[in-house]
Amino acid sequence: MNLTMSAPSKELIAAAHVAFPTNEAALKQHVMMFGRIAIQGLGMVLSNTQFITPEFARNRARLAEMGILFEPDMQKLKTSVDDSRKFLSFLIDDANEILKTFGVTVEEMMAARQDEEKLSQIKQKTSSTSAPNIADPQKLIQSEQRITVNLTRLFALQVRNIEGLDAYATIPSGDNTLDHEDQRPGQHDVMKIALVLPVPDEHVSWDDILEYRKDGDSQNRFFELKEWMSDVARGSLTRAEAGQKLEVVLDRYRKLLTAHQMQINWTRLETFVVSTANVIRELRTFVQSQRSTLFSVEGRKLALLEGESTSAGSEVAFVIQAKSMLAS
Repeated sequence: MNLTMSAPSKELIAAAHVAFPTNEAALKQHVMMFGRIAIQGLGMVLSNTQFITPEFARNRARLAEMGILFEPDMQKLKTSVDDSRKFLSFLIDDANEILKTFGVTVEEMMAARQDEEKLSQIKQKTSSTSAPNIADPQKLIQSEQRITVNLTRLFALQVRNIEGLDAYATIPSGDNTLDHEDQRPGQHDVMKIALVLPVPDEHVSWDDILEYRKDGDSQNRFFELKEWMSDVARGSLTRAEAGQKLEVVLDRYRKLLTAHQMQINWTRLETFVVSTANVIRELRTFVQSQRSTLFSVEGRKLALLEGESTSAGSEVAFVIQAKSMLAS
């Protein structure tokens, strides 16, 4: 069996969920795993220092100066969406769930863009709604979370297609809605792979993290893990090889962190990868029969955004668990 590791062909880019730039522990994990982190509205993010320490604000600005945090050409991204109704189609149900508390719909707002009379009617309707009627607060929260998750996926897709970068959506575990079965048409079989990954302790300094990045092997380690996940979802590895290769990858990852004398913790990482029902079923049965604690596999049915690859092995999103600095 060949367990040799491939070298990265491209720099891996994280298209970060809006919650990550204010979470220091999560941002440290991103900087360790990815070459760069794409953030929408980076200038506004850097200028807003509420709820973060002055030291974190300075280090975050330093990451931007170094180009590790960056904002893609938003004008290019805007012009890539040539049909606003098509752009909204994936979000429209959730948006209507939110807007109905104010007595309006997305369709009404779209129609009012070029119609002053309709716009006036909407303003009058919403201004008369003193206290929105929220019949199901939990459903409203889930709708809001789905919108932010799907917008992050769309952002990753735009960065990948318009900027030509190898970008992937990263989502905090507390906001993840990909675990819920999708009712939209055009569903695909998606494999959820969960494992525990070595990451820097939240108290590891930014200087140590930046020093780690200078090591030529640092970016290879997460790339190897990403490739392992893709191979598993494609069914390219035998069931026995899947566990053996993961053990090698994680051990190399841990040893590199240890070589840099970095204090580590272990955190849960989930990846949603396009697969096939047969591969999911066979691997899940095998993992359960082995009572493996190394990784777990589950099947999901998800509607993919237009432009997201439907080929087995294509990552939909990474779900990252990180302790908030506010809770420390």
